[in-house]
Amino acid sequence: MGLEKAFNNYWLIHAFVYVILYLCVPFFEMMAKELQIYRIAFVGLKPGKHIFQYEIDRSFFDLFEASPVKDGVLKVELELDKKNGFFMLDFRIDGTIKSVCDRCSEDFDLELMDDHSVIIKMEAIEHHTDVQEDVIFISPADTHLEVHQLIYEFILLSIPMKKAHPLSENGEPTCGDMIQSYFSTDEEVSEAEEEVDPRWKALKGLKK
Repeated sequence: MGLEKAFNNYWLIHAFVYVILYLCVPFFEMMAKELQIYRIAFVGLKPGKHIFQYEIDRSFFDLFEASPVKDGVLKVELELDKKNGFFMLDFRIDGTIKSVCDRCSEDFDLELMDDHSVIIKMEAIEHHTDVQEDVIFISPADTHLEVHQLIYEFILLSIPMKKAHPLSENGEPTCGDMIQSYFSTDEEVSEAEEEVDPRWKALKGLKK
C-alpha cells in the first residue's frame, strides 16, 4: 500500500512539474524575446555615434513586476557614442504614461519629455573608490549592453513630483467638469446664485 501511494505521488509531482513548465516556458520565451530588443552588441560597433530607437508601451512595463507605471506610449532615442574603453549614452524620452491626477484623482495621459545621460566604463568596479552616480562599470569581458533597465529607471526619473492635468491657455486646470466648479471665482459663484435664486432680486428691491 505504501509503495502504491509513493508511486502515485511520484506521478502526481511529475504531472505538476509538466503543467508548470507548459505554462511558464512560453511566458519566459516571450520575455526573452522582448528583452532581446534592448540588447546592444557593441563589439561589432565602430567607434563613434550610433542611434537606437525604441517604442515603449504596456508590454515594456510588464517586464517590471513592481512598476508604478502600468501603461504608456513613449519613444526613446538612444545615442551611443563608443569611445576607447567606455561609452557615452544619451537618452531622449518623449511621450505619455497613464497616471492619476493629484488634483482631481482622474486618470489622464501624463506627458513626459526629458533627457538623461550615463557613462559606461569597461573596468572592474573594485578598482575604483570614487564611484559616481552617472557612471556604470561593466566587465571588460562583456560583449553586450542591456539598456532596458536604464530606460525604465530614466522614465521613472522623468515623472514630476506633482502629477496633474495640464493648464489651459488661460492658466486654468483642465480637469473634469465636476472638479472645475471648485476653481470658479467668488464673483462667478455669486453671479450664478443670483441667476438661480429669485430671493436675491427681492433683496435688491428692498434696498432700493
